[in-house]
Amino acid sequence: MTELATGYSGAHISGGNIKMTTSAIKRRLLVTAAAAAAIAPVAAFAQDGGAPANAGVNEIIVTANKREERLQDVPLAVTAVGGDQIAARGFTNITQVTRMAPNVNVNEGIVNPTLITPFIRGIGTIDNSPESDMPVAVSIDGVYLASVYGGLIDAFDIQQVEILRGPQGTLQGRNAPGGAINITTRRPGDEWVARGMIEYGKFSDLRMNLGIDGPLIEDKVGIKLAAMYRNADGFMKNVTTGEKFGGRDTFAMKGGIKLNPSDNVDIWLSGDYSKDKSPPTAFRDVNDGISHPRPEYADQLGTAACPSFDPANPLCTPSPKRTTRQSKFGNNKITNWGLTSNINIDAGAVTLSSVTGYRKIRDIYFLDIDATPVALLENKPTTVDQKTFSQEFRIASNDGGGASLDGHLRWLVGGYYMHSKMFRDQNLFFSVFSIGTDYGQTLKSKALFAHVDILPTDNLTIALGARESWDNKSFIVPAIGATVLPVPLTAKAKWKKFMYDATINYKLSPDHMIYVRYARGSRPGGFNQTLVTYNPETVDSFEGGLKTSWMDRKLTLNLTGFYYKYKGIQRQTSVAYDDDGDGVTDRFARPTANAGAAHAYGLELEMNAQPVDGLNVNLGVGYLDAKYDKWDDADIIGGVPVTISNATLPVFQAPKWTLNAGISYEIPVSEEGIITSITPSANIYHKSSHYTNTEAQPVSFENGYSLVSAALRFEGPDKKYAVTVFGENLTNAYYIQNGGTLGGLGAYVQEGRPRTYGVRLEFQFK
Repeated sequence: MTELATGYSGAHISGGNIKMTTSAIKRRLLVTAAAAAAIAPVAAFAQDGGAPANAGVNEIIVTANKREERLQDVPLAVTAVGGDQIAARGFTNITQVTRMAPNVNVNEGIVNPTLITPFIRGIGTIDNSPESDMPVAVSIDGVYLASVYGGLIDAFDIQQVEILRGPQGTLQGRNAPGGAINITTRRPGDEWVARGMIEYGKFSDLRMNLGIDGPLIEDKVGIKLAAMYRNADGFMKNVTTGEKFGGRDTFAMKGGIKLNPSDNVDIWLSGDYSKDKSPPTAFRDVNDGISHPRPEYADQLGTAACPSFDPANPLCTPSPKRTTRQSKFGNNKITNWGLTSNINIDAGAVTLSSVTGYRKIRDIYFLDIDATPVALLENKPTTVDQKTFSQEFRIASNDGGGASLDGHLRWLVGGYYMHSKMFRDQNLFFSVFSIGTDYGQTLKSKALFAHVDILPTDNLTIALGARESWDNKSFIVPAIGATVLPVPLTAKAKWKKFMYDATINYKLSPDHMIYVRYARGSRPGGFNQTLVTYNPETVDSFEGGLKTSWMDRKLTLNLTGFYYKYKGIQRQTSVAYDDDGDGVTDRFARPTANAGAAHAYGLELEMNAQPVDGLNVNLGVGYLDAKYDKWDDADIIGGVPVTISNATLPVFQAPKWTLNAGISYEIPVSEEGIITSITPSANIYHKSSHYTNTEAQPVSFENGYSLVSAALRFEGPDKKYAVTVFGENLTNAYYIQNGGTLGGLGAYVQEGRPRTYGVRLEFQFK
């Protein structure tokens, strides 16, 4: 939890220990390729049965390569979740949607309820610093989110979510080394539709959503409006005051207008606004006097929060599970709004595209970080103001146009610009002493990129991509005082990075494809509050995959294997500062350095089946094995700076195994009755054991858990209404999302939600 006290950034990689040599890994990849080759004759034979090439039901269209393509034709590890799936499963936010992808781990944030902590294949961040760059790119309607703030998107009004695994260095975001999460919001259709949802569940959890969209002028103008509200009590109770923590109080609105002034021009203008007044994030103190050792110490004593009191004092005993003793200083006050413009012009041989975005975030959050009644470490509050403007232009060839060389070439070139300005006012206190450092950052990012598909034959495609990025950052620490920092400190730095990828895919048949891909991704460099810079980190990824469809496309089965090398890993180091020389720590810091290197490999299996009408089965399995090759941590022991190797620490926040599985069956009842169908469904999500925080202390260990959910849906005629009774975490599994110590001051865990249940009413009128 040390990140909470500092505001410093750091990317993270997780998984288990690797015992295989590189040659062994290569042998396994060769075996996988051989297995894929063995399947090829079967795949070709299956297509000779006379089924139409486009038969079946699984026709999911994605834009992973900045053009519309069938999901099974994209030579990438991509999971697509549509709006109908989101509604049927009752997902409330983006973290639940991403559970449907293997080797993807997205939790709600540590500091406030608008944050997300995304990890894909072990690459991600649990950082709460607004100046840090996310190693997993998140975008809404093509606009990259420059900050971890505001990433917890409500699942209502979403048309589709695409989760791209592996480095996306050329086309997505800003050279995201981990992957990308692309969110597309709902567009107005050809007829007027009013839809809504009212849900009430345990912990007085009330959700109300309402949306309307349709054509104002047929084929020319369409509009959309949507509103979302949620209010819920917290599931964690303060055992001394009775106050509740972990609740939600949010309101959001979305609107958009679709313009088609001519047959070859498509314009989408949208805006969104959200306000979050939720209570502070809930933590449970676990100050039990247990040692939390690290490699640099022979024996690190228990946290100060316990030994500083009489051992008989109740503060030396952890709070019971799903309770807290943290103080509430006030509810969060978070506003987030944005404007987006998507313009596409079909010019015959090529399509011209423009994506423009502007986003403003004002985040005021309160937090008793130590979660005890004693004033150890507290935000009262911290304020973040951030403004971001971005612009992307693209020119892409059209299939069949003169620029496609009779279908043998598909290409795209583009340019990108982003300007982001942020200031953070930290009212962070240790006891009654202010230890927070205010700071600001300005970022200017530019990039040129290109992608080309070469099709020498109908079945073979060779894809090449490249991106040159220029990042300029300036950092400022305002004056603190005449005896500490009489004048502001400023610094500037520039980074240039060239990213590229190459893919070869071969269609064994219209429904069976094999591919291999190499990609390099990078996370930009940045500043510490000491104004010392750290450089970009780089991931080199090797991936091979097999995408297949069977039974007239009623069954899809995809297999992916990958191996990557992670260099220049940005890792945080522990430093305490005595600014005025009085022997008392004035502020804590977690300066980031390029301290590490790592490697990892894994496998992913995805299956979707609709064997008979009404029956849907899905399965996703992910395996990840990773370890550090190097991690040198800087610390101060006895007043002397030292360098410690932490390479033996287990990597964190990506379990070796992830699993998601679901089944639903729509049972017809009556064509004209009040209830026309009944659909029972059940889902399970599993993560194996893993550490949840960088330092891999015992308090941060999660032993693994499974979340089981089920629902019974009653649907009316023409899908005009539906009533669903549902339950989440039905086994009441206990698990933590994060845990750690506060620089020896205290220990904490952030717990997941217990069993919940409720009823949902949905309606739709056309």
